[in-house]
Amino acid sequence: MVGLKFHPAACHYRPDLPVMDRVMEKAIEIGFPMLFHCGADEYSNPHNLGNLAARFPKAKIIMAHMGEEAWFEAIAMAGKYDNIILDTTGSQNWYRILNYALDMVGEDRIVFGMDFPAYNPGPEISKVRDAEITEAQKKKIMGENAARILGL
Repeated sequence: MVGLKFHPAACHYRPDLPVMDRVMEKAIEIGFPMLFHCGADEYSNPHNLGNLAARFPKAKIIMAHMGEEAWFEAIAMAGKYDNIILDTTGSQNWYRILNYALDMVGEDRIVFGMDFPAYNPGPEISKVRDAEITEAQKKKIMGENAARILGL
């Protein structure tokens, strides 16, 4: 195991509350990145994850789905906190959002995600493969960034 995944919406908790402190401290200590489901619900919204990132600046926090329908807020939080990484799974209006994310956080803090079997792999892959970005950016997003973050 090289990381942790959390789904605040499914489990009905806010990740920015003190209940997460010991988990965050341990994950930082052992160097584990933490992927959080991120969407517009009251539990896993980008602002809650931004609060968590602010409290734990050494944590590697991956926002799954780039916030889904809350993509603008997710990208804003990632722009504000250098320890937030964006995941491409399930994002909407893909080309516009990917280009905006690249402008706001850069190519080193975006990782490919598929969330299989919930999402079809073909469209998830094509979001990056067919985007009008450089081949170097595609390589980083499709695997190089994740390998670096996971220490592979």
